Amino acid sequence: SQRDTGGQTDIYKYNFKTKNASQFTKTATSEYSPTFTPDGKFISVVMVEKDSAQRVWKFPLAGGLPVCLSKNMDSVGYHAWINKDSMAVDVLTKPSFTLQLFNVTLQKPFIVADSIGRCMRMKDGKLWFTTQSGHFQNVYEYSAKAKVQSTLKGMIESEDYCFYKKNIWSISDNTIISGFMNTPDGAQEIADLSAFGITKPTRLALSPDGKKLAVVSNK
Repeated sequence: SQRDTGGQTDIYKYNFKTKNASQFTKTATSEYSPTFTPDGKFISVVMVEKDSAQRVWKFPLAGGLPVCLSKNMDSVGYHAWINKDSMAVDVLTKPSFTLQLFNVTLQKPFIVADSIGRCMRMKDGKLWFTTQSGHFQNVYEYSAKAKVQSTLKGMIESEDYCFYKKNIWSISDNTIISGFMNTPDGAQEIADLSAFGITKPTRLALSPDGKKLAVVSNK
């Protein structure tokens, strides 16, 4: 959340029991994209450092100093954990973003694809990502373990998505839709968010138990 008059962005957390949001990071830098690490002891973030470098750092949930995880990698836009040792990182390499696998221990990247979208998700041990296809997004599945060619799974309208059980959920205008557009049954509408006063939604995420949906709205 950007609540600082100087334009600095910090990480906040929301307590469902108390229904209160509280500040987690309070630094001289800006942090984005908080993500729980596989061991559950840290959150990893994309930090915009004082010299404008963008790297992945981790903050202990119990409190303490942060640690840089991608010392040899700059211009990180987004990230997702594959396992305790490796991340998928979305790196701004002109003129577009490239998807790279990054081993935190070895500090070595491996390029998987280019011109990708910002959303990366793990499902059943596979990494999912999107690439632009006209006004739509092609969704791919990639085995980080086998390092074989990505498999095209289907097409959705937005670059942001999440999974509910075996279904992929994405956003079309003001609605949540389930499934791929280019299948015989097509995508099915799940909910009209405008009925809840939510318009122009972009990012979305489901809680691990599938009972709560978080949505980012521009209005």
